Amino acid sequence: MVAATGDGFRALFPAYAGLLVSVEDGRIGNGLADDGDRLTLRDGAGAAIDALSYGDDSTVFDPPAAAAAVGWSLERRPAHRDTDTAADFCLSAAPSPGEPPVPPTPPPAATPT
Repeated sequence: MVAATGDGFRALFPAYAGLLVSVEDGRIGNGLADDGDRLTLRDGAGAAIDALSYGDDSTVFDPPAAAAAVGWSLERRPAHRDTDTAADFCLSAAPSPGEPPVPPTPPPAATPT
């Protein structure tokens, strides 16, 4: 699990017992945009070892994974699948790191304004 701050993550998910990597300054890059962005994990030598893009960012995946609403998460499901496509990820309304997966949740319907 990668989190901006270990303390913040543990406050939200106190039962999580897996590996947790936190960012020294508490920021993941310039932050992650809700409407679309990309995330690349790199090893100690700087080589990309995994990546994804979501929402309106098709830098990594074209088409990208869906954008998650506030409080939702994108989860790799099943955890071991890595086809380097957006199909590896699904939306979840109840993030549960380290727990058995729950069935995918449909995204909230858009409401007219």
